[in-house]
Amino acid sequence: MTKLPEKNAIQKINYMPQAGYDLDLEIFPVSVLRQRVSAKRLQLTERIAFYMLIFISDGQCRHMVDFEWIDCVPGSLLILQPGQVHRFDMTTDWQGWILLYRPEFQQPKKTPTSADEQEIFQYLEDLPSGLALDERQQKWILDTINSMYADTQRLVGRNVIHAIS
Repeated sequence: MTKLPEKNAIQKINYMPQAGYDLDLEIFPVSVLRQRVSAKRLQLTERIAFYMLIFISDGQCRHMVDFEWIDCVPGSLLILQPGQVHRFDMTTDWQGWILLYRPEFQQPKKTPTSADEQEIFQYLEDLPSGLALDERQQKWILDTINSMYADTQRLVGRNVIHAIS
């Protein structure tokens, strides 16, 4: 059994994309995370100040969310919200995608006026930390991730992307 961290050993992590990256949303394969961050650092427990989605496409792993371990297999989708505590398990060779975005990215530009708009944002807040997707959902997620990844690789500034959305 993996030892849980002490509360004072938790690092607060803000959204900090690599230098020169100008968007409020970042998406990359887990293999890129392994290149960017040392194995020792990946084992630290963090309290994130942004949203993080982790989609497992190959292999198996465990991910700690709010001091509870979630077993992940291909098709698992982890949804972490600002303020949650998490820790990666990099002891196995799993693959997947990570999507990070600032809290402001999800917030409406104005206060929601309709009950439907308010319901959508409440629904997003109420999602569980771990979901098991069926084959159709996995295909949709992978297609969406690949499209978003391609979009983020274009040399376009934040103002242009925000004007499109």
